[in-house]
Amino acid sequence: MAAAAWVPVFAAPPPSDPASREAVQYLEKRLDDQKAEQDKMEKRLLEAMQRLDGDTGKAIAAQDKRVSDLQVMLAQQGNFAAWLGVFTAIMGLVLVVGGAVAGYMGYKRLESEARAAVENGRMKFESEIGKIRSEMLGYLAQTKNHAEESGKFKIQVQETAEEIAHTKEVAEAIIEKMRRTSSGTLDKPAGMDSLQDKERRAIENEDAALKSKPEKDLNYQEWMAKGSIAQFNKDYAASASSFERAAEIESPPPPQVAEAIVNAGNAYYWLGALDKAIACYDKVEKRFKDAPKNGLREPVAKVLFNKWVVLNRQGKPQEAIACYDEVEKRFKDAPETGLKEQVAKALVGKGVVLDQQGKPQEAIACFNEVEKRFNNAPESGLREMVASALFNKGVVRGRQGQPVSEIACYDEVEKRFKDAPESGLRKQVAKALNCKNFVLLTELKKRWGQESPEQREKVLVELVQAFSQAAEKFSVLAMPEGQAMAMGNQAYVLFLAGRTVEAEPILRRALELGGEKTYTGELEDAKIHPIKVIDDQFTALVERLWAEVKPKGEG
Repeated sequence: MAAAAWVPVFAAPPPSDPASREAVQYLEKRLDDQKAEQDKMEKRLLEAMQRLDGDTGKAIAAQDKRVSDLQVMLAQQGNFAAWLGVFTAIMGLVLVVGGAVAGYMGYKRLESEARAAVENGRMKFESEIGKIRSEMLGYLAQTKNHAEESGKFKIQVQETAEEIAHTKEVAEAIIEKMRRTSSGTLDKPAGMDSLQDKERRAIENEDAALKSKPEKDLNYQEWMAKGSIAQFNKDYAASASSFERAAEIESPPPPQVAEAIVNAGNAYYWLGALDKAIACYDKVEKRFKDAPKNGLREPVAKVLFNKWVVLNRQGKPQEAIACYDEVEKRFKDAPETGLKEQVAKALVGKGVVLDQQGKPQEAIACFNEVEKRFNNAPESGLREMVASALFNKGVVRGRQGQPVSEIACYDEVEKRFKDAPESGLRKQVAKALNCKNFVLLTELKKRWGQESPEQREKVLVELVQAFSQAAEKFSVLAMPEGQAMAMGNQAYVLFLAGRTVEAEPILRRALELGGEKTYTGELEDAKIHPIKVIDDQFTALVERLWAEVKPKGEG
């Protein structure tokens, strides 16, 4: 189906989660406080400058007055000297000289006092100016420091807001991917341990934000997000419950209702509650099977496919095949890519069930039909189904005892899809390579006694390298089960080559990764065209290592 529009749970700042919101509010308050303090410093600086201007004017006016007073005194002395000149004409030379000396001494005394007053005033003025200047420089330094600190806080607020917004975007992308995965496959979803630290923090922050909001206020998108987050935490019961709550939100669009119920059914499947899973799928089929809209046709096709998986797991293959036939009947001519993919999946799944029922030719007919219909399809989902059909046809050919045809199928997968960027196709290629090399290994064991030691050594060296590369591919694709299988094969080849010291740690790691499935698989593989002494020794090594590494309660 065309996926329902995803309305972001994550609004732009201000952030929804309390911790992030409090962090930004705190930083904004600090910035406001710094701004207020800076304004206060600027006001004090302005007052200081005004005071400086006033005091400077007063000081200059006082000095002007002192100089004016001195000039008046000097003028008075001049007048007095002139009057003494007249008086000397009457009183005589002696009195004139005496008066002149007395006048001169008085003038010098007044001049000295005036100069002292001016000097004292200048020193006092300079002292006052120095104090004001120091205070002003202090204010300027404080203002500069506060401005710098305010700038830093502003940057910090911006960075925090940007980080919160980015965290929301990360969480939104991860949850959206998980939501789509939940709707599209029954493969068990990845857990929190598959995420990087930043992604994990983003999910944890969003989880906290959703938990802080009353459930009665949660909308459809938020319930869907809670369901996806619960899947990351492998809490499938909570996941199913959240998806069911999403479907019950008042008046959601029908495609959203269908998607929520499908997701709930898938969560019940992962939980192991198979009857509840089928009940969810039946609910979607019953409610929307006659819906003409494209957005509702795809979820119906999905639930029919998913019902097959559950029914087959319950040991009901005929009912499972009936589900596939229903998908084929309803949607074989559908033009929508999503529905084409469901038809292709149904054909591949039907072929697998038929092979399990011992009907290889009917199974191969299903796989050939997938190739015929979708061989040249450009869509990645359909290309993956073609690769899956080729791979499974190879498996059936192997069961029929046709190793050459089996290898040809695996080679075709590699040839056509080895450079594909899609992870689904890369997984098919990795599986094909591993199986091809396993066929070559079993064929070597079949003719073990007929080959020269040199020829056996040559093939074994090539197989060690091939299985090592396959294990690396599975590791990159995060497929631990496939990695364990390839490493187990690599260890077995090393053991056949007599390199037991190298084989043991690789086999141990394979058992740690693959658990009991790898343990039983290694024992079964050793029985294929057995080389008595070597395979008995290898079986003993498998038993010893499994006893050492098996989880408590297994085996």
